[in-house]
Amino acid sequence: MKKLILLLLVTSIAISCTEEDDYNILLEGTGKWRLESVLKPMVNETIQYDHVNIVLSFDKKTLTVSGNDGSFFIEDGTYQYVFVENDEFPTHTIKIDDRLEYACYFEDNKMIFSWAHLDGEVFTFHRLYFL
Repeated sequence: MKKLILLLLVTSIAISCTEEDDYNILLEGTGKWRLESVLKPMVNETIQYDHVNIVLSFDKKTLTVSGNDGSFFIEDGTYQYVFVENDEFPTHTIKIDDRLEYACYFEDNKMIFSWAHLDGEVFTFHRLYFL
């Protein structure tokens, strides 16, 4: 009986830690972010987006893209998103509308979406403000 109680206790602690981690990453991501640059590692090129104002606005359930002049791959509109724990990398994964997936991490007031593990593009966003 003591082993069963111990197992239940350990399981509940593990679940609550995961839910808290997911909530923390969600809070870190909420707000408005402007596309700053895109790194294309296969051609060793970084494109700066100072000339456009592509903004991603994250609330707790939806992502709204605005200001896209056609140079960004997600069209203006509102999408569902979720942050998911990533077992393969020390990052989270962001899933947008169940069709787009990126490794996602935060550093120095920036949010980075990355396909670098597949030699894909790395998108850097600068935080405008929290929502």
